Amino acid sequence: GNDSWWEVGRYSVADDEYQNNAGVRDNTEGNHKKPRQRGRGIIIGIQPHRNPVCNGLSIVFFDEKKRFKLGRMLLKNAYSNQSAHDVSSSKKTIDPRYYSSLVGMEVNKTRRGEGLSKAFVAIWLRICLETGAYPRAAVMNKPLIAYVLMGFNFVPQNGGSRVELIRLKNDENKVKEADQDGFNPQFGLYSPSAKSLRGLFSHRVLRTQNIAILDHPPPSASRKNATAIYLKTKFEHPIAIVEHAVEYVPPPLLQIGNNLGIGVNFKEHKDGDDVSSYLSQTQDQRQKTGSVQRQLLDRQLHLVLKTNNAEDTIATGRLEFFSNSTLLKRAFLSYVSNC
Repeated sequence: GNDSWWEVGRYSVADDEYQNNAGVRDNTEGNHKKPRQRGRGIIIGIQPHRNPVCNGLSIVFFDEKKRFKLGRMLLKNAYSNQSAHDVSSSKKTIDPRYYSSLVGMEVNKTRRGEGLSKAFVAIWLRICLETGAYPRAAVMNKPLIAYVLMGFNFVPQNGGSRVELIRLKNDENKVKEADQDGFNPQFGLYSPSAKSLRGLFSHRVLRTQNIAILDHPPPSASRKNATAIYLKTKFEHPIAIVEHAVEYVPPPLLQIGNNLGIGVNFKEHKDGDDVSSYLSQTQDQRQKTGSVQRQLLDRQLHLVLKTNNAEDTIATGRLEFFSNSTLLKRAFLSYVSNC
């Protein structure tokens, strides 16, 4: 049926934290408070859409104990045949490259605010690393998804709109979009062209995401509460950029800095930057930089999913797939379109 899906993995995390009244972790000896149990188990599945070659597939997530759906990620996977030059034999070979593009994401409304969207994206990125697919995102109009993507070092393509996403404090939630139905936005979206933002989102979408369009930044909002994000544009990951798997043109306010010791840094800069020297890297340099970027992403995923012994947490997570990388790749990349 249309709801058919198959399991490909499982993610679990146990987190016993002793916290004091201020919400600060307190594991000191003599603290007799009961630990706060936040363990969770998630079943990971793949669900093809109708005509999946054209319409893509979803990664679906189910609560392991209660067996209800936590959410899903909508994806379109594609491949491209790239010609590569073999120096040893002086021959050109065809190098197929696979791409996994995020189209959208849904989180069960009863489980929002638990950090699931960040965990979902991390699991998808781990699958991309395991299968060799380049992660990217389609034109994104969802502010919170764009925010999560940029947290994983995704960078916007040129042509989007730069806006500020502001986490509202309790005394700032009573904006004019609030109504008698209890709409209590947790985030504000601000741009000098506020009118265009209002035309971009329906009232239903704003309510679903707990976002209000702000004509002016809240008076008490500081830079710590505001994050610059990009909307109405595609997103690329540094891995694909440094390995020349995609054509990338950064927005004018985004600077690319290149340091082979730590990978490619992306940071905003008013004057922009000339990327011609970066784009002219040799094949060996690109491979080295790409390897560094994969290591950085691997480390970040471990920290987010708590699948290693991080120094700042006592949580332990476990992400396992029910097959080796070859079979996982066959399942994940079964339905691809030729881009």
